[in-house]
Amino acid sequence: MAPTAENILGFADFEDATDQQLKNSWPARISTSIVRLNPNITDPALDPNTPFVHSGLASLNVANGRGFIVRQIGGGCAPNRVKEAIVAGDVLRITFWVNMKAANKVIMLYTGHYHQSKPKPWAIQKDDSNIISRTRISKANTWTRVEAIHTVGDDWTWDDELLVPERCNHYQLRIKTVGTTAGFYLDDFKVEKVASGSPYALEAKDVRHGFLKNPDFAMSFQYWKSISAAADTVFDADQGKEVARMRRSRRLIQNIVGEAIPGDTYQFAFWAKLSGTPSVDTRIIVRMRWENDDLVNGPCHKPVCNIFLRPLSTTIESNGRQWQRIVSDEFQMFGNYTEWPGKPTFILFTMLTKNMETTGELLVSNFEFMGDHSLSGEVFSDSPTITTVPSIQPTNMKAPDYIRYIVRYAGDVRTMIDYPFQVDSTGDVLPMDGSKQYQLCEIDEVEGKYGIFPNRMGFLLGGRCQQIRGGNPTVDIDPNFLNMTEIHLLDLTDENSTTITPINVEQTYGGDLLLESAVDEEICETFPNPYDNDHRGADPMNPFDVPSRFNPDQPVFAKLPDGSFALYDSRLITVENSLDNPTPDGGGASVLRSTIRAQRDGFKAKVSTSGRKEFYVFNDHNIALCNNEQPNFLNRDSCVLTYDENACVKEYEHSTNTFIDVQLVITFNEETMAKMHNATRASYREATATRPERDNSRFIYAVKNLRFDDSIADGTLNGTKIELPCYREGGNPTSRWIPRPDLDNSTCVSSLQEKTVAVLKHSLETSNDENPLIRDFVLWNSVEEEACDEADLFEFGMLIMTSEGCWENVHPDYM
Repeated sequence: MAPTAENILGFADFEDATDQQLKNSWPARISTSIVRLNPNITDPALDPNTPFVHSGLASLNVANGRGFIVRQIGGGCAPNRVKEAIVAGDVLRITFWVNMKAANKVIMLYTGHYHQSKPKPWAIQKDDSNIISRTRISKANTWTRVEAIHTVGDDWTWDDELLVPERCNHYQLRIKTVGTTAGFYLDDFKVEKVASGSPYALEAKDVRHGFLKNPDFAMSFQYWKSISAAADTVFDADQGKEVARMRRSRRLIQNIVGEAIPGDTYQFAFWAKLSGTPSVDTRIIVRMRWENDDLVNGPCHKPVCNIFLRPLSTTIESNGRQWQRIVSDEFQMFGNYTEWPGKPTFILFTMLTKNMETTGELLVSNFEFMGDHSLSGEVFSDSPTITTVPSIQPTNMKAPDYIRYIVRYAGDVRTMIDYPFQVDSTGDVLPMDGSKQYQLCEIDEVEGKYGIFPNRMGFLLGGRCQQIRGGNPTVDIDPNFLNMTEIHLLDLTDENSTTITPINVEQTYGGDLLLESAVDEEICETFPNPYDNDHRGADPMNPFDVPSRFNPDQPVFAKLPDGSFALYDSRLITVENSLDNPTPDGGGASVLRSTIRAQRDGFKAKVSTSGRKEFYVFNDHNIALCNNEQPNFLNRDSCVLTYDENACVKEYEHSTNTFIDVQLVITFNEETMAKMHNATRASYREATATRPERDNSRFIYAVKNLRFDDSIADGTLNGTKIELPCYREGGNPTSRWIPRPDLDNSTCVSSLQEKTVAVLKHSLETSNDENPLIRDFVLWNSVEEEACDEADLFEFGMLIMTSEGCWENVHPDYM
């Protein structure tokens, strides 16, 4: 029971104490109990509790469920709890035995730190220094030893200030399972201080090397992010120590923003051992999230920039399950970003695998650096990988001024670029001499230089869709390299007669422009009609492809007042289609025009017995759609019979042979609610002398103050009846919020973790939902840095203060 020279923690072996004393020493946010052997049974094999006690007569049973157990080790703990006070700089060797109730589960040991000087007293350190170990236990009902080394101090630090825990419960060891509700048994917990000269003492390279902390996992999982998709650690007999283990879809992530040196050149190596699969594609990505203070001269044209480096892209072979050394490319840490306007929020070092088989397992250890950051004097070397390190620009290869590459689509000029296309994952340069054509397999409408994901344009290469570095290129025409008579060009350079307004700025970051002034009609008459332009049929991967239909018109360019170029992009034809004045053909003429031109090449119309041509489109989404509707309670009194030869016909019974319906999005506010009420009320008919009263009215109601408490969200996996704002297991939940103008900074508060507040605040402030009364947004829980803190998984009804004021989370069906 009492602490010893080898174990500074009392009540750690669960012996010589009452059940209540042990439970007081090990409080929990989950049900626990003490398991004891029966002292009257002399043969342990006959005692049913024997498998659940590692040594001695007792152990701690942690029930199934979500939560964690705690051991308080802060300042002021009684001597029978902690023999020797723990101080910053201490190195602790922690061991314990665990018996999992389910196989192949992860158990995590970490610290909790409380101090009033932090924004939230229990806020978690941003450098993940609170993580001690993350160990996968492969076998159930078997006692397994867990050992970890932990350095104290960084997990007491906030904004570079050391915040010493003042009371016993202000610093805690915490234990929980990850991604499971399975319980476990705990026994023989031991904490000892590691003295210098001890075989467990850490060397400098174990604590930090280059920009990585704990690069060799000598401190188990400390400083590595413990997200839901994180790797874990395991003991490797070949190396005789703990190493990281990556299975399918698992990642190693560390925030290196405090250790990386801006503009420094780095190269690193690590050791890897692959089993369970012949090979695996392996990537290491360095991602900076930059808070941009200058949208004009900053690193991007958005408030937040995401900038990427890829130091490693290679295939690791099994190599007979032998350890092998992998070397990265030489790369520069983003340039001297201390001179950029703004600051980095984080820089994430991420190691991941692609397309690993379910049986695969990649062990990783010994990250070490070369060149100026080497501890052994090892110089930079040529890496064995095939990748070229991407730069923060769209490409890192620029052609001389006398070279331009003309990019054509369907034989027509679309733009010019001064760099060759490169495969983003490998840096391979594609032939640009006209000897080869490339098939698009994915494309973003956003220009690559503006996009959050700057490389989202894909070519089909070797049967796979490969992303092209730089993404969708900017529209540009240089008359020095092209006969301008070959293209349709509209001159809009006169600032006095041209009005151009950016639209869809939130989606395309200024890449969409609306022309609001008249243009020369004579020139426009020479341009092709945009409404019969047909780009379909160019993709043989589409099962409904009809290649003969692919015949797009030549594009139309415009030269803008600033000398840049743009491409014309036709959008909508607007027609009146009201109850009083419905469209006679229901949009049929537009449908036919966008679907078929002159019944060309194998796409024939069926002629019915009445002589009317009937056109059928099978699963073809790229067409105009009918805007008429079958009779219903809204349009019953206004329905008219049309004799238009192109009238649309909707046959819901045979929906696969008719045009696809569309959904209309209505913003509910006082005005639209009133209009909907009046429209539904129109179905009421008063009684007359010759006919009775008829009331077919339908009313629409807005419901406020829906019940939103534990009766519909009781904080358990099976009991949650609705989608909660932070609930990770459900994917990417949508939550609803209402403004609370009656609350200010002092009253708009919630007991949430700092990360959760930041994520919800960012989502509210960046939402494109323009409804002033209700705001919905999707939380991308699949991206760890954009998800709530795991401690707030079941929180709801919270208040969040934003730059626009206070918002309250309400029931998802609140209206």
